[in-house]
Amino acid sequence: MKENDSPPTVFLETQDGYWGKSGKDFYILNQKDVIDVSNIDFLECIVIDLYGELLHSPNKYTTVESIIITYLERYIGNKDIDLQNVITDVNELLKLWSEEKSEISYKDGEILVNDIKLNNSLEHRGSGFQAYVYLVFMMYIVINSTKIKHKLIIIEEPERMLHPQAQHDLAKALKYTLEKDTQVQFIITTHSTILISELNGTEEVQTILLKKSEDGSTKVKPLLKTSNYKEIREELGNMLSDTLFFCKVTLIVEGSCEKAFILDLLKKVGRYKVNIEDISVVNAGGADKIKSIIKIYNKEKGLTDTIVVFIDDDREGRRVTQQIKTEVAKIVKVGNGKDEKAFEDLFPEQLRLEATYNIYENEFLEKNINQDKFKESFSSYIEEREIVQNPLNDDEKILVDKINDFLISKLKIEENNLKNEMLEHLCKKKVRIKELCWAKQMESYLKCIGVIEERNEIDKFKICRYMTEKIKTNEIPEKICELAKIIGQIQEL
Repeated sequence: MKENDSPPTVFLETQDGYWGKSGKDFYILNQKDVIDVSNIDFLECIVIDLYGELLHSPNKYTTVESIIITYLERYIGNKDIDLQNVITDVNELLKLWSEEKSEISYKDGEILVNDIKLNNSLEHRGSGFQAYVYLVFMMYIVINSTKIKHKLIIIEEPERMLHPQAQHDLAKALKYTLEKDTQVQFIITTHSTILISELNGTEEVQTILLKKSEDGSTKVKPLLKTSNYKEIREELGNMLSDTLFFCKVTLIVEGSCEKAFILDLLKKVGRYKVNIEDISVVNAGGADKIKSIIKIYNKEKGLTDTIVVFIDDDREGRRVTQQIKTEVAKIVKVGNGKDEKAFEDLFPEQLRLEATYNIYENEFLEKNINQDKFKESFSSYIEEREIVQNPLNDDEKILVDKINDFLISKLKIEENNLKNEMLEHLCKKKVRIKELCWAKQMESYLKCIGVIEERNEIDKFKICRYMTEKIKTNEIPEKICELAKIIGQIQEL
């Protein structure tokens, strides 16, 4: 943990995207070039880097415990923190540690760990546990400080010394901290796909990919929550099947909402025994990607009997279901095969409407639309409207290209005219809005009344998060219960 140094990497948002500068060469861009930058005194940024502390200060620090004690005593001596508040906060995060439950105390210049096994000094515990304690201690020294105005904490590669489950525990600790203290900000550099996957599904987190270009420069790219992480996997050299080593069941889902919230819903199913910690949830990034992912898994691991697919009941979902039905243990479709259904349709109708109004309340109030008027007008809208929908999937678009190429070569027809005519004919398909899944219905309605702009999409992530938090145990959909039963049966084998 280094004070009074410039942070190793700081991101600013400019007209060209995000910009970062590292180390001692750090400087702030000319103010006229900066669109949005927090009013931060960068001398107050705190960098947490356990490996760096031990590597670069071998004479100063001999153990992890000695680092923590040095900073504790400094802040206590400056009357900057209340020691008991720090200890209380650290013990709260130790409850998230998946192994033996422990509590720590500080007495006579020593950090003691108390659990059911024994009471001893922190330096006598495993390196992973020490690293976790170091990280949460440093975080809460800063958070409890009365003199550090801006709680900007920069953590360098926190996954070092942490095994996979401990990385999950750390992700929970970070999410807990973000929810508890809205003033704290983290900048985390990491190569951990576990941390990226866990935290990118959190509303408060923006994931940024730093990637070397061919000319040797570093490109900075924000990662969308809807991403299936393909770019990151390629950059880090990870394969999709790497996670299968750790979990008995691999649950493949279509998108980021299912990835973020499906386990929380499964936890609320009481009638079947499901080990949540033994499920690996994979975001395929669309139904059309599922078949390819299954092929990769089966080729490398041969685990057909442990793969479960949770898929939307729409045109594309049904097509993919037919392709993969013999290649996985079980497929659970969101709907009943009649109407178009997606993940959001699982939740009760009133909860969907409540969530939407809650997320867009300010926009509704600006248009003098209260909750009752919203519900009434939405109901009328989906009964009356039709929209033009593009029915072509990726395979069909490829087929159009092949037919186009064949006819051009045989009949010498103008390329652009032929292809455009085919696409225009195939894509003009009017459908009634009430035949679509709920999210498409709501997005069309919100654009019609001007709550969201035409170029934007409905914020399904926030809506699903709200519904997952608010749904009652007796409202859990039967499809989620069916999924829990299947997973439980596979885990028992």
